[in-house]
Formats: sequence, C-alpha cells, structure tokens
Amino acid sequence: MRNFDIIKDIDGLETIHRYCAIAEDFQATNPMISVQQARLALETMVKTVYRLKGWQIGERASLLSLTADERFTAFVNSEDLMKRIHYVRKIGNNAAHANDGFVGRGNLSLPC
Repeated sequence: MRNFDIIKDIDGLETIHRYCAIAEDFQATNPMISVQQARLALETMVKTVYRLKGWQIGERASLLSLTADERFTAFVNSEDLMKRIHYVRKIGNNAAHANDGFVGRGNLSLPC
C-alpha cells in the first residue's frame, strides 16, 4: 500500500489522489515534478474545502490568499499544519519558476 491509497477510492478525491501518487512516484527521481504535483494536490484540496464549506473563491484568488484566509486557518486549526501547507505551496512555486532546475531546502526560505 502506498501513502495516499487511503483516499484512492473516495468519490471526489480522485484528482487529489492522482497528484499525490505522481508526487510520490517522482520524489527521488525528479523532485521538480514531485513538488509541482504536491502543490497541485494542495491547491485542489484547499479549493475542495472552500467548495464544501460554501466559501466563495475569487476569480483570481491565489493559493496564498486562500490558505491565509482567516476562515481557512481557523478550519485547519493547527499552526504546525499551516507551516507545512505553506512549505508545500512555496516549494511548489519555486519548482514552477526555478531556472536552474534545482529544488531543495537550500533554495527555500521559511517561514512564509
């Protein structure tokens, strides 16, 4: 069993599972793809929370604005988890915009 197989057969989470599975598959061989897929999984999950809660998502809302929203942070209710959410967001952004193809802790500054 793989890490994200727990959500594999849950209706509505198929896309998130696919992103997570790809991230897991490529973590050692291609970290760029891995973190980009992890960020896509995060963004999809965050937007799913918004839809389920009935919260409006602005047409040009960024993942940063969605995850920094007071309603979302209150829903998550964990400073540690919010740090992890922002870590995935930032490293995914870095991968999408990395000119040298390198993704790792050395080119990611935390906190957000």
